Amino acid sequence: QVVNIFCERLLVVCSPVCLILLSWTFPRSRTIMILWLRNFCADEFVSISVPRQLVLQNRRLGLCYKMLQLSFLILSLFYCVYNRFFMKPYEVHPWAVGVFLAETLSGGDPAIPPHCKHPAAYSHNQNSAGFGYAPTACKTLPGEEAAIVLDDNKGLFLATFADETTVWQGTTGDCGAVAREACAGMNGTLTPVYQEASGGSHFSCVLREQFFVQNPEEQRIQLVYGYEVDFSNGKRSDLFRGGILASANSVGPAHSMEEQNSNLVTIFLALDGQACEFGGKSQWRHADSIGGIT
Repeated sequence: QVVNIFCERLLVVCSPVCLILLSWTFPRSRTIMILWLRNFCADEFVSISVPRQLVLQNRRLGLCYKMLQLSFLILSLFYCVYNRFFMKPYEVHPWAVGVFLAETLSGGDPAIPPHCKHPAAYSHNQNSAGFGYAPTACKTLPGEEAAIVLDDNKGLFLATFADETTVWQGTTGDCGAVAREACAGMNGTLTPVYQEASGGSHFSCVLREQFFVQNPEEQRIQLVYGYEVDFSNGKRSDLFRGGILASANSVGPAHSMEEQNSNLVTIFLALDGQACEFGGKSQWRHADSIGGIT
């Protein structure tokens, strides 16, 4: 259809040019040119072309046509709703996120693991890279040393092995044979090193000890998280805060937020997308996770 319209327009433009050239070449063709111009002006400026319309009276065909229109409309609406074309995306920011080492439940004396019964069996001589270890015991670390939160709460590091260096220093009055014997009597992976400055002004005792952490698998981890959305495009006049830190969501400006009921469900997934358990289950309702999940 586009090609036909183009050819018609081309013919309309080229025809007068061809007739003018013919009129100069053949005088009798002037009469033909005048008649053509008269008909052309009558068709273009005097008459109006009305498109033709064909109406078919058939119930089945009409019903099928309307069903096709309705199906296309439903599919279009479903596609728009599924892709959320009518919704404006907002960036979600973490808020009040933390990973902590919870208090270990007292369940009696835990069984001594094999590596704590014979720690020397796990010794390894120093290799070419300068790394070697020779644990001598199992010890329990304090909470701030047993677990370390990584940058921006992206993970939690649990210590299983410790290479600890202890430095004991003293001044003039503490130097001498007593300090040397006390340093030599300290137990460690390596022999303590006692150094005393000339003249006995000060001394130092360096003790290096390597040991396993006592039952790191028994440590209990507590997870707290929340999120914040700013619907005011950076003005912070319309905020939404949710999470498991509180029993309800917070809505409104930062200085006067109102509470809103929350039905948040926390789901734990592994890296492969499969559900994994945390604290005995993979899904936590908001009522069961207020204050943190352990």
